Amino acid sequence: CRRCSPLDHFIHLSSPSSHSYHYYSIKMLEARLTEGKVLKQIIESIKDLVQDANMDCSQEELAIQCMDSSHVSLVSVQLSADAFEHYRCDRPQSLGCNT
Repeated sequence: CRRCSPLDHFIHLSSPSSHSYHYYSIKMLEARLTEGKVLKQIIESIKDLVQDANMDCSQEELAIQCMDSSHVSLVSVQLSADAFEHYRCDRPQSLGCNT
């Protein structure tokens, strides 16, 4: 994993004609599993139970928690950052996933 400078977290846009500069903050998530099929198997195992799920990412973990449409079954999965070959989450964020 390479070290990032604070400027790696921003997009720099400039307009040559007006000499104005705009900086936009980027929420960064990078996650790499040694065995990518693990995440695929997790999604495959819940796809018949739920249609949509949110992946909540933090510096410590990637978590999936959702309920089926009848609110009977709860799916809860936590993957620790240590479970990944490489994991980086700059800020907590939620990613929608259609299973």
